[in-house]
Amino acid sequence: MKKSLVLLFTALLLCASMLLSACNTTPPTPDEGDGDKGPITNTGGEDNTEGGDDTQAPTDFDENGIALTFAAMSDVHNSTDAKAIKMKNMMLALTKDRRVDAFVFAGDLGDKINGDSSKYNTAQFETGFAELVRFTEQAAAGNENLVNIVWTLGNHERPSSAVSEDVTLKTNENSYTFPAGSTMLDAMYETISKNDTHGLFMQATEGAPTGFRYMDVVGYHFFAVDYTYANAESLVWLDERLTAIEAEGDTDPVFVVSHMPLTHSSQPRLLTEMLAKHPSVIYISGHTHVPMQSYSSISITGTTAQVVMGPGDHANYGVSGSGGYNYCSYSMKQAAIFEVDVNGFVRVTALDLSVNVEEDGSVTKLITKKGYSNQYTVAENPLVLREAVFAPKEGGGFTVLRDSVVSSREDSRYVAPAFAEDALSVSEVTAASLKLSIAKASAANLIKYYTITIADQNGDAVSFYDPLAKKTVTSLKIGSDYIMHGLYRDYPDIYVYTLYLTAKNGATEITAGEQYTITVTAHDDFGAASNPATVTFTANSN
Repeated sequence: MKKSLVLLFTALLLCASMLLSACNTTPPTPDEGDGDKGPITNTGGEDNTEGGDDTQAPTDFDENGIALTFAAMSDVHNSTDAKAIKMKNMMLALTKDRRVDAFVFAGDLGDKINGDSSKYNTAQFETGFAELVRFTEQAAAGNENLVNIVWTLGNHERPSSAVSEDVTLKTNENSYTFPAGSTMLDAMYETISKNDTHGLFMQATEGAPTGFRYMDVVGYHFFAVDYTYANAESLVWLDERLTAIEAEGDTDPVFVVSHMPLTHSSQPRLLTEMLAKHPSVIYISGHTHVPMQSYSSISITGTTAQVVMGPGDHANYGVSGSGGYNYCSYSMKQAAIFEVDVNGFVRVTALDLSVNVEEDGSVTKLITKKGYSNQYTVAENPLVLREAVFAPKEGGGFTVLRDSVVSSREDSRYVAPAFAEDALSVSEVTAASLKLSIAKASAANLIKYYTITIADQNGDAVSFYDPLAKKTVTSLKIGSDYIMHGLYRDYPDIYVYTLYLTAKNGATEITAGEQYTITVTAHDDFGAASNPATVTFTANSN
């Protein structure tokens, strides 16, 4: 339903007058529906009456008709005061020059808060929950540009995980007592009750199942789902509320926030299937730490529009021996601004607050790889990683109207990854190791990783040593742009990687004086592989 601008202005005044609290915390029910939306507005200026409407339907996002703006981030992993301060500074930066009607956290607010399964980890609790709410309060104090906080818990909080004994925690600000059986979700509610003096945070919703919450933000519906509680019985409640909204003829986007992406193996399948019945839903998640300039971050998944938030703390990381990538983790500050216009178009602008765009167009990186130098500092003019627009479809649902990132292999802008000639070179060859220089492969979007193999003169695979996995391997993955900042390339044009030919115990399959061929293949974030790049070297005895 298109919003009346008068209704919108009234709703904004109402929110401000309620000490920055939610406009409404009770969702529509199958019996009563949503009665406060107001009349349908014809933005074309003609009277929308029978027989007299020849106004063309809007075809693009209306810059002058923005009805809802909210910011979002995920996976901030507050485990130290430094990270909590970084999160507060990100919130301040995102609200400095714009009013946001809500701020959305898509889970993993803390980091291993219930680490020992028997009692809360005091330090993690304080920085993960108590500091989160306290610093959010500080960010909100006197900040007229910040209104509501929509939140959900992720796997690092384990929302349904319970303590087996009574626990009392004393933080810098308060004392907390949790009886045996208390869950991390109980702890979050308790923390909010003691710290949320402005009434910003989404509260438990009357009549909702455990782990489900609702907030009305200037007439738009927001639901939060703590994923471990998404079972068949509890999902009936959400299904009925979404059906009630649709029964009122409301075609505005409805936002459902949970931690796991729809296609993730840890996502409850029943939630994905239920949301498929409600095409007006835009689903916001996190968890994967995949950068937002990856095609999969903004997509139509099945019939549901989905935005997977990039990391608010650090880039995706792993080691090759466990199926991940052999690289360093980078601290990141990704977030997004969502804007909804009066016609139901939704614009998503992904930002990297660790990279500042200067007046001359140059960029300054404000944070380096793990080690967190300058971690409190956030960009005043953050780098725009991506801009995409969801357009409403006739009959319900959304399509991706446009996207600054190549979003599929069917996109006319797509080209497969490719190496130039002589992309590889070798230097400093010893019996134990060598330096392999890799000139960056070209790609339509992001190179996700490179694979490295070594073969002897017969073409047979030769094992070499992976120092991160601490074992010999015949194929090694090393991460690339996908892991780091994407459009602002942390990955250098020529990357020099140390390839270890000998294990720590001296074992090796390399024979001095013999020739070997190194092959490197680039893989983009769509899964396509490049032409192989090769280089030969002669093994050294020293």
